[in-house]
Amino acid sequence: MIHKPHGRCRLLVTSVFGGGTTGTALAAAADLQVRIRVLNPSGGTFRPKLYLARSLASAVAVVGSANLTSGLVANIETALVVSGKPNEPPVADCWRFGERLCDHSAAVDWSPAQVPVPDEQFDPALLRLLRRAVPVGSVVSTLSQGRPNRVTDITADGVYLETERSQARGAGPQLVPAWMLQLAWDYLQLHDELTNRYLLADDGLNVKRASAVSALLARLPGVHTAYTRPILLQRLR
Repeated sequence: MIHKPHGRCRLLVTSVFGGGTTGTALAAAADLQVRIRVLNPSGGTFRPKLYLARSLASAVAVVGSANLTSGLVANIETALVVSGKPNEPPVADCWRFGERLCDHSAAVDWSPAQVPVPDEQFDPALLRLLRRAVPVGSVVSTLSQGRPNRVTDITADGVYLETERSQARGAGPQLVPAWMLQLAWDYLQLHDELTNRYLLADDGLNVKRASAVSALLARLPGVHTAYTRPILLQRLR
């Protein structure tokens, strides 16, 4: 059983990373009366892992590598726990930092209607774009090496591609999950540029089907392939 938190609870997240920050998860948190804010700063990447709790007499801060996902309970992670009176360092410094992030000028209150977050399925608008730009049966070549990918299906869950290798092995079409494309598309819309390196990086978008994602995005209207080695996609305004 999931219990509602005692007292006031706030959650500050970013929406430019997929697979973890989903609308479903945030809606579940909202049902527990958690106040949710979304921060996507215009420069740099929002990646702090900071957990704070306090009462009138004491406070604690957990600063570490774990996201608020299975990584917090199932992965091998590192964290530093500091505690003390709410107004004494170093725990007070952690609280001030957390408050500054919550009050950041770019942070906004979350609601499903006002600040949508990519879920495991496509946003309907992107699904329509993909179906028009890369209809079933079309061939999409990777940008750097020109390897053909045949589109066998496009569903709300993702795009199914068949490569020469998968066809030779009899493996059948492989799914490029919706969250990967949705995440990359939303990032490109927000920042106007997206590199394959940032798509792949663990401290970037962490999309491991980056070649397929880049090739599909390059076919969408308003997307320009500036370079292919290394890959750089740009949004045309």
